[in-house]
Amino acid sequence: MYSEKLEKLITLALADGELTEKERQVLLKNAEAEGIDPDEFEMVLDGRLYERQQNGNKQVSQVPVLNVVGEKKSTSELEKIENPEVRKHIDKAEKFVEKEKYDKAIAEFNEALKIEPKNVEALGGRGVAYMEGSEKYGIARADFEKCISLITSTADYDKDDKDTKEDLASLYVCLGKTHYYVKNWEKAIQFFEQAIETNDEDAYAYMWRGFVHLKQDDEDEAEEDFERAIELDPDLEDTIEEIKGQNGFSWDDETETLTGPCPGCGERVDFSSTGWDGDTIINLGKKMMDSYINPIAGATLIAKGVQA
Repeated sequence: MYSEKLEKLITLALADGELTEKERQVLLKNAEAEGIDPDEFEMVLDGRLYERQQNGNKQVSQVPVLNVVGEKKSTSELEKIENPEVRKHIDKAEKFVEKEKYDKAIAEFNEALKIEPKNVEALGGRGVAYMEGSEKYGIARADFEKCISLITSTADYDKDDKDTKEDLASLYVCLGKTHYYVKNWEKAIQFFEQAIETNDEDAYAYMWRGFVHLKQDDEDEAEEDFERAIELDPDLEDTIEEIKGQNGFSWDDETETLTGPCPGCGERVDFSSTGWDGDTIINLGKKMMDSYINPIAGATLIAKGVQA
């Protein structure tokens, strides 16, 4: 698949069933030197590491799955083996996620997975960190899909178990978000609907499907979803209202410009132009990042604001 030199390096690095951060960086450096896309290479590398660990470790361990906002959920009563060392790494990782230090969180989740390659909590948590922190949506997607496979392939899997349905629905929402962030509305809504089919009381699934409806100008359907989401979880009302308020903004990736309603006058203006002060641009960028409208656009606006 890759050059003979790179394949030998990969084989040597994975020989012990582990991959240190230093080994990962060496492999990435060599891959980039050969013109290989780093995101695709990391996905392949993680897949090979998983296969290597799977061959050497047949034990399945399942612990609570992270939901879409990083909180621990109840778990279905599958085989549950709590390893203190794994717990320590996962707890540290979750604290890093709360502080939005995603690189450090990923490193801790990786340490947990070296010990228990099939630990669903660590896999799901790492997927969230990749998705929210580094925008490596393909790698995040692979982690979420692996979680679903592990949950549904156990001998005592019960699709009607309440906790299992909640866990799976959360994972489908995460998969939907990886497509939402890259504006693949059709794929995103498929996963949000699959989440609702799995657990029709998942408030986040309705909320995110509502956001897709807004992007597709289906305001009536969006309102129905938002009402249902708030009915299930009243705490989501502020989040929904904030994002709905920002939906009038339009971001152009090619020109890196943001247009939207002017505060006060309501007329459509270009907020990326030099006529706006830096603080205004920075605040708009922060709102875009915090409300998940477009994290990349938000970061770009913040950079423009700092330069203004």
